Amino acid sequence: SSSSHVGATTLDGRMVAQEWLKEIAVDAEDVKFQINRAPALAVVLVGTRADSVLYVNRKRQAAAKVGIDFHLIQLPEKVTQQRLLKELDALYMDSSVDGVI
Repeated sequence: SSSSHVGATTLDGRMVAQEWLKEIAVDAEDVKFQINRAPALAVVLVGTRADSVLYVNRKRQAAAKVGIDFHLIQLPEKVTQQRLLKELDALYMDSSVDGVI
């Protein structure tokens, strides 16, 4: 009887992430040349949950590595919907911000 084995490939997530960061850095440099400034990412953080803070800090570190400006808008956990929408509207109207999370 014959059995067939499917070969497994190990994916090195850190290496893939490093390659992505290199590609993003090149893209960010291209954008910087086109718009005469570094691209900018704004992150709106509501509350202080540890996992959310960790996520935001990782985004900040990644942005710094690839040449993307990073703006953090921190709001209290009990923020009203009206205030949150006002902050988001301001970011969307801000021509120096290219992306919002």
